[in-house]
Amino acid sequence: NRSAARKIREAIVADPSQDRLHPEVQEIVRTIRTTPVSDPVSASECLQPAFLGLITTRSCQGACRYCGFQPEASADGNIDLGLCAQMIEWMGQTARDLDREILEVHLFGGEPSLAKEAVDFIVHKTRFVAAELYLRPHLEITTNGVMAEERIRWIGEHFNTVVLSLDGSQKAHDVHRPLRDGRGSWTYAHAAARRLSDSSADLCLRCCISNRNIDNLEETVLWMQKEFHPAVIDLETVATTVDSAGAGILAPDPYEFAA
Repeated sequence: NRSAARKIREAIVADPSQDRLHPEVQEIVRTIRTTPVSDPVSASECLQPAFLGLITTRSCQGACRYCGFQPEASADGNIDLGLCAQMIEWMGQTARDLDREILEVHLFGGEPSLAKEAVDFIVHKTRFVAAELYLRPHLEITTNGVMAEERIRWIGEHFNTVVLSLDGSQKAHDVHRPLRDGRGSWTYAHAAARRLSDSSADLCLRCCISNRNIDNLEETVLWMQKEFHPAVIDLETVATTVDSAGAGILAPDPYEFAA
């Protein structure tokens, strides 16, 4: 905790004797100096992950105003394919050891689809390992939908579940989720939702809720149901940050959201 450490340092420099430190700072210093009751120990049980999550890239075309991820614009730094292979093989064997029937792999980013070679490799490697181990592959990807129609179609054919970010109407979505070049991303997300709703994949619409789109939340949900027939609608409240507040995007009133 950098800010707390700085507060302690400044207080001690100002009063080396520590006789007149603020009570809050005294308590922090006392806690740091206290010997732990017991040292941390290594986990004795085997890992039992629900799924394998792979971040294919930190790159993203978006400049979402509530996102603190600070993605890179370039495609440098995509995940190593050798590492992907090792992790998928490990997850497959772990699933077998745990007597599971499914090899589950989820892709995240950045925008994972920007690492096209990695996505293609992961899909085919997961299916190959699952076949070798007599498991059923389950592939999931989280995306902003900003890609060519052919690629959206491919994703709908090769993934079991697609989590697509769509924050409601064009006005609300584009306020939340502009592209790095300043254009809105709603046209892409809307087209992707239409294409994916007709695919074999389960469509999960991830909708972030702020003070800018809370007023018509019920209408938004009803529109999503009617327009896209998603398997899941995931409503997530925005957390206010310095950047989001600067753009006028704040966490919604919790009581209004609940209602």
